[in-house]
Amino acid sequence: LERHYPHVPRATEAERAWQRPDIEAVLIATPILTHAALVRAALEAGKHVFVEKPLATTAADAQALTELAARRGRVLFVGHVFLHHPALARIRGLIADDPVRAAVMSWQKFGTFDEDLWWNLFPHEIAITIALFGGNVQEASILHEAGFVTPCDAAAIRLQFGQDRDCVVNVNRCAPGRAKLVTLRTAGGRVLSWDGDRLLLSVFTLTPGR
Repeated sequence: LERHYPHVPRATEAERAWQRPDIEAVLIATPILTHAALVRAALEAGKHVFVEKPLATTAADAQALTELAARRGRVLFVGHVFLHHPALARIRGLIADDPVRAAVMSWQKFGTFDEDLWWNLFPHEIAITIALFGGNVQEASILHEAGFVTPCDAAAIRLQFGQDRDCVVNVNRCAPGRAKLVTLRTAGGRVLSWDGDRLLLSVFTLTPGR
């Protein structure tokens, strides 16, 4: 960085950024377990904050930070970037009057292994699932987990939203290729598939209940 951006000030302590009045916003991309404390310090210093997901590792900390940002009048943005993908926006429009009944989500890639799989990769998929089903998870269960490089590098979970509405999420960070696929079935029997930047809508309708 010093070689490519010699004019950019550098520091090894985050407090240096908090103390500068000319810095209005900060981006926090540090180890997951440090997110909550750094976000709190930045907000208390009057900075707007973009933080990589997850915001915190407890619901209590996440709620407290959200309330702190509101009290200070600061923008707090968590990096759930897939929630802002145009394909997701299109899907949400298509299911507005035809809610999702079932979904299968799969994310395959190789790496990264320096963070816990559950905290590093599952937050994206869970956030997308909640956005698609439009409600809170009522029950969650682990279907499978396996370790290759670390104790857990591949796992599958089921998230249930009541009224026989559920989603299965598979994540594998030891896959030879990179692929992200979301397949949905709506109450009306339509099937939608989101594959990377492609969105496919079935030209047929399944019989509800099948």
